[in-house]
Amino acid sequence: MVCEDYYTRHSPFEGIGDRCNRNDIAAGTATQFSILGMTTTFCGTINLFVAGWTVKKFGPRLALMVQTLVPAIRVATQILAVMAGGATGITIFQCTQLITVVGGPAGYMYARNVALPFAIRMMLIPSAVLLSIPWPESSFLPPDEQSCLACCKGAL
Repeated sequence: MVCEDYYTRHSPFEGIGDRCNRNDIAAGTATQFSILGMTTTFCGTINLFVAGWTVKKFGPRLALMVQTLVPAIRVATQILAVMAGGATGITIFQCTQLITVVGGPAGYMYARNVALPFAIRMMLIPSAVLLSIPWPESSFLPPDEQSCLACCKGAL
């Protein structure tokens, strides 16, 4: 895309070899790549906080769904950016990293690590034993599961 953008502002390539094999284009590519890496790191870090809030507010299931589905939207937008090409494509591609704030791989791993122990505990421990374990007040469980656990503990 940097090569396309370069030749919109300069004379067309005439000669033998790769038209994108120029130092100006390589420098522009390196700059865009470093900006992309920077935004990926910042947005991924912010995504951890958003994922933590989502897990606490809505539970790990919804957090896992958001952290899995939103990156698909980001990739679809990045495909459109590549199709647009040039400076417009570069701008769109870099802006798609802002979608990573809502959902991304860092938040997915966080939500998965929160949900996995609960799921494994439910599979391995029989329900009668599970309900006799003193449960700490957990903000990681959605409200419907918290009320269900409170109801079942009272029945025993």
